[in-house]
Amino acid sequence: MRHIVGRSVFLKTLLLLYMGDETVTASAGTERVLTNMANAMAERGYNVIVATNDKTDAVPYFPFDARVHCLYLNVDTKKISFSVKVKREINRIFPILDKPVEAYRASVFPLALTEAMATGLPSVGFRSADAVNELIVDGENGILCEDGVSAFAQGLERLMKEPALRSAMGRQAVADMKPYYPEAVWNQWQMLIDEQIQQASRL
Repeated sequence: MRHIVGRSVFLKTLLLLYMGDETVTASAGTERVLTNMANAMAERGYNVIVATNDKTDAVPYFPFDARVHCLYLNVDTKKISFSVKVKREINRIFPILDKPVEAYRASVFPLALTEAMATGLPSVGFRSADAVNELIVDGENGILCEDGVSAFAQGLERLMKEPALRSAMGRQAVADMKPYYPEAVWNQWQMLIDEQIQQASRL
């Protein structure tokens, strides 16, 4: 019985690794997402461990839930030699250069645009911009325009001059961004994690 319980706890354990020059003491987007995910999964009954290269006395900018276990490894990334850092950057760049520019651009998710639309702000974007042209549905939740300052300015001017249109597009933007709300995202993560747990439990 103890073995079964122990195995169950092990399978429900999530280890989130966060290594880099920035740490959980920073107030940037990555740190916020890390904290939100750790807290959400802990709320859902997972045993969450966050391991970072922070010093042992680090104080996270975004507070972790009391149920989240923080493991600070006290690794100073600034002591990494310059040659190692150069090799690391080369390894980052060359896989990108091997891909078509279109493929790389398509992998970028416009987070700022998503946040703006989620608050009811109708947006103007370029029709040629990958991902942007997927979030903005022209004439429904925002305006897509052709490349160029003039076309962009015309889109902004239209929204500023037509308050009824602006309000209608803003309401639609809020509705269209619901699949990206935290609860929806955490549900998708939980489904993925539970699928992996089920597969591991059969081993």
